[in-house]
Amino acid sequence: MSPIKYDTTAMKLILDLESYNVNKYYTDQFKKIYTNGFPDKNEREDFIRIKKRVIGEKELSEPHSIIVLSINEQLSEVNGGLIADWYADSKCIHLTYLVVDVKYKKRGFAKSLISEGVIMIKDWIENTKKIEIRNVFFESNNPEKTIKDNFDPAERLEIFSHLGAKWIDLPYIQPALDSTKKEVDNLLLLSFPQFNAKGDKIPEVEIAAFLKDLYQSLGAFNDNASLIEMQKYLKSRKNADGDIVLKPIPECVHYKFYKASVTWHFIQKNSFKINPSFINDFSSFEKDLLNFQNQKKPPFNSYYIEPLLEAIIILPGTYSYTSEGRVHSKTTKANRIDLAVNLAISYTKIHNSDSIIWHLTFSPVINQFFTELDLIKLSALFSSSQENSTIKDEIQITIPQKNIIKISPLDLIAQLGLCENDIHLENLGAGIVQIEMLNLELFQNFSTEDFFKSFRNKKNSIIKDNSVKHFSKALCGIILGIFDFNRMNDEEIFDTIQPIVESDSLFIILCRGSLLKISHNDEIMESVSNTIVISPYLLLPSMVLAFNENLLIEARMIIDNSLNQGRKIKLHEVNVCQSKVRNIINQKYLADIFYYSTEKEIIKYGNCQRGIDQIYLNIQHKLLDLSELINIKKEERSNFSNAFLNAFLSFIAMVQLNSLFTEWVFFKSHSYIFYLVESLISIALFFLIRAKSVIIFKSKRKRK
Repeated sequence: MSPIKYDTTAMKLILDLESYNVNKYYTDQFKKIYTNGFPDKNEREDFIRIKKRVIGEKELSEPHSIIVLSINEQLSEVNGGLIADWYADSKCIHLTYLVVDVKYKKRGFAKSLISEGVIMIKDWIENTKKIEIRNVFFESNNPEKTIKDNFDPAERLEIFSHLGAKWIDLPYIQPALDSTKKEVDNLLLLSFPQFNAKGDKIPEVEIAAFLKDLYQSLGAFNDNASLIEMQKYLKSRKNADGDIVLKPIPECVHYKFYKASVTWHFIQKNSFKINPSFINDFSSFEKDLLNFQNQKKPPFNSYYIEPLLEAIIILPGTYSYTSEGRVHSKTTKANRIDLAVNLAISYTKIHNSDSIIWHLTFSPVINQFFTELDLIKLSALFSSSQENSTIKDEIQITIPQKNIIKISPLDLIAQLGLCENDIHLENLGAGIVQIEMLNLELFQNFSTEDFFKSFRNKKNSIIKDNSVKHFSKALCGIILGIFDFNRMNDEEIFDTIQPIVESDSLFIILCRGSLLKISHNDEIMESVSNTIVISPYLLLPSMVLAFNENLLIEARMIIDNSLNQGRKIKLHEVNVCQSKVRNIINQKYLADIFYYSTEKEIIKYGNCQRGIDQIYLNIQHKLLDLSELINIKKEERSNFSNAFLNAFLSFIAMVQLNSLFTEWVFFKSHSYIFYLVESLISIALFFLIRAKSVIIFKSKRKRK
């Protein structure tokens, strides 16, 4: 098949009977593309009615319709088209349909139809009708409410977002397109600020005027209940200037996880004053996990406080992220800004260190849930930073019963009085997501057995069930901590969902700083639901990975600082550095402490995924460099002592030589000159010997 050429693409305006007839060959093509592009008959207006409005055979209340066609003239083929309604009274354009032929999708034609087509329409109206267009409105499917569509509605919204579209915060209801159809409530009302008179602000009266024109044009009266409700809503949302401020396109969610949790890890150093109300009841879990030698003398002990605290996680109302080089902005759903959660607080004391690891675990309160986007946002403190999301630094916590209002997660422990007020907590950048699918509410139902089966066969490269595929993409978003997960193909899904532990009803997946377990149900999770919430069999290996990584980063900083100073650092300081680093890797580092294969696999994969093995190896190599630096310092000290001794002996010899000539008159009268010469020769000899020693040592080091 020969490649399609795009350099001969032309835009044509179809705006009256003459232009319609001249371009009938193309409009007939476009009619087929239009019909196939909108399979829901309630959302698709009969094309004959659109044609009548274009050629002027319309009712007085109806708008004038204009069609913009994108045509490949070389192939005499329509790429796609835009249908717009012009309302003279409200001075606006309503973009009713935008459709591109399947074989031309993702080629930039939608962008051209918007950016060039709308300008062409505005110019024609302003030049021929002498009316300035105030606003441009259009609708797009709400992915949460749309089941049947020829194009992924979430992806369509992303495209519109790229083109600059913003959302009019309104519970929008499209009137019935004719007497045989119903009102449509699965659409969002949007606008392109770049075409509006006031940019991203539209006067409330102008939106209300458009809605009135739209409803009247379709035969609905002013007393229509949906119209009245939207008008009231707009009045309640206008600002002091009477404007409705446009918002980023709203996020959409498909899944409700009624049994799920997210755990954050923080480290506290050099402080041990802890509130005595903590309990050690799950020490039996710890000992069960440890191997025989560590059971005798556990390297750590964990404690929790009860009862669970009722808290509110406050998420930002709008947020942005970067994907494929583009910045995307989204509006958080109104009912997902304040999440009612149960908060479990626990900590682990590492005995051979001066550190405490704090664990904050959140789960939905009874009858509430986390969505896939909630889980991505809550994991922003430890998941991948590849999208540069603004979420991480904006999460706040409120605990009404403790009079704690909107504080940072790093300040929570001190504010609760669980330790000293002046402590400094550091985010370890690691955490856990645990999901139970038993009570999962799905956008589209599928068998959990089919889901787990899809990934147990490592040879699979295609997910046949679209519902499983959709859920798998959302799970990838949670694992990777990304919002743009809908773009993922099958290969990327299988690259992401790589279980390190699996069975017919569970996966454990490790990805950089995130540890995720998804299971049909989890008895351990149920048994600790009123204490630590998260399974200890996830909490402790995750904690060990985070602690070890933090230790090694500290060791690397210590050793790098010494090596970077080179010859300027003192021997004593180098020895202290070597002692600290060896203490970290030989005493504090928690190596090979678990008994069961699951926890061993988590540590093994975690060390690889997070680069912990590489850091450890790097430190071992740098310890050799440090030992060599110590030898340099020792040899320099020895060389200095030898040079000083040789110079001193030379000075004594010259003094003795001077005494042989004390009888000479000349030397008696000029003895001070002789002593000066002796001193200069001794000093020169000292530096000569020392320099020679350094040169010899450097040549030895170079040979090594």
